[in-house]
Amino acid sequence: MNETDFLKKVFGTKYGEIIIFDIGAADFGHTIAFKEAFPNAMIYAFEADAENIKNYSHRVSNASNVIVTPCAISDKKGYATFFPSENYNGQPWRYSGSLIKPIVVPGTSEEIVHPSLHYDMKGVKVKTIRLDDFCRKNRIKSIDYIHIDVQGAEYKAIVGLGDLRPSYIFAETCEFETYDTGVTLADFDELMKEKGYKIVQRHDYDTLYVYDGKPIA
Repeated sequence: MNETDFLKKVFGTKYGEIIIFDIGAADFGHTIAFKEAFPNAMIYAFEADAENIKNYSHRVSNASNVIVTPCAISDKKGYATFFPSENYNGQPWRYSGSLIKPIVVPGTSEEIVHPSLHYDMKGVKVKTIRLDDFCRKNRIKSIDYIHIDVQGAEYKAIVGLGDLRPSYIFAETCEFETYDTGVTLADFDELMKEKGYKIVQRHDYDTLYVYDGKPIA
């Protein structure tokens, strides 16, 4: 079952005014899919890569109730170094940038785990925010669904939830070993467990977590 099918099953059309966070929006494809599935949803899209904001944010600029925030989600408010991906197999590739430094072949910008994927290893300075601070500032009391794909920095983002407990979190969980995180999938699962989440579905690349006590359709 894909994400939008799952969301429709859980929330149904009568719950169209749900709040969705798309963290690591990249080309905003998921933001668009969520909006098409739930026209009345309030969607907050976050993207740290300025190139992606410049090249793709126009895709949602006219969509109602879609807010784009150009920043990285982390466990601290301030600024940090972001490492954009540059090309993959010789073609432009801006989908693998991370707050965490990628593990590369010594003396090169080529990632060890995914050969032919290259990074800007100098990195760029980006603004970072915590999710709990963002919600407090914007008077968001609850989040129904989070889609998060931040290339190994998922642990930092979840820590930044503070006391917030979104109903569902769909996270990319396959890239911890690609970046110098010091975090394993087992570590991330333990963090989610500590925050009251259990696994609904796990695939090769992603995991869907539900806040414990939330009925599963």
